[in-house]
Amino acid sequence: MSADEGGLVAPTVAGATPPTDAALTQREVRELWAFLHGDIMIGGIRQHLRRAMGLCARHSWGYAQVEIELWTHGAGDRGGHQPFDVCVLYETLADDVAHRLRTRHAPWTRDLRGLVVPTDSCRICDVLVDTATGSGLPGLADRDAAMRGYGGLDLGRSTVEANAATWTARWCHETEPIWRPRACPECVDELPGDDARGEATAGAGPGLLCRVHLGARPLAPAEARHVGAALDQTHVSMIGLLRTMTKNGPSATPEENASWIEALGWFAGWSLPLKLTSAHAARDADTSEADR
Repeated sequence: MSADEGGLVAPTVAGATPPTDAALTQREVRELWAFLHGDIMIGGIRQHLRRAMGLCARHSWGYAQVEIELWTHGAGDRGGHQPFDVCVLYETLADDVAHRLRTRHAPWTRDLRGLVVPTDSCRICDVLVDTATGSGLPGLADRDAAMRGYGGLDLGRSTVEANAATWTARWCHETEPIWRPRACPECVDELPGDDARGEATAGAGPGLLCRVHLGARPLAPAEARHVGAALDQTHVSMIGLLRTMTKNGPSATPEENASWIEALGWFAGWSLPLKLTSAHAARDADTSEADR
């Protein structure tokens, strides 16, 4: 994927987490693949993820890309290239945060932004720092040797496939009419040139501020309850989507198909789906111009 299509640039600092818009490195793809294959079950990891409210923005979307692009087989109508593990993690987090936001608080409470601010770091970032510095995170000894070909992974080819985001882009494009009106307006405003999206943005609703922007200012109890109700609905839709990704499960509704994007958009910001769909629109515009 080119920089123009996905906003991706090559990372420049070896051993550190690259900028949010940088292409995923082989080390990141390897660690995200390991996360999918069971690291999430290591003792204490789930509690860590609750405190951190998932992964950082870069690795939340990277987690989705790695699963959707590289996990080629599965149950349900799609039979693969779907965000099953992503849904398992983020529906749990959405349910947890929704409950806290909708809980009654003392009448003198005026600012609840602490409920949407993480109190721990991104697990993947921590692992990357550990493997780069040798600082010895528990359970990660000899990881470089153990991970060569982990789960049959061809790391070089898989990194290229993950960064191409072919299947991820399809999900985002197909479900755009559902999620775009609900996207964080501040994330939309931050995307250069997004006002050129024309009909896709015209008449779009006010959207729901993502966790990142919501936590940057006071959060009144009434707004907190509104956000909690929206997250609760996303949680319900994700449960429905998970059922569709099982043997003999029902077909997904448009709302269910869009739910995982809405969940990650709220927790991690909307940069990736906005860029992927904007790139798709730009290609369509170029094709239409060429056909004239």
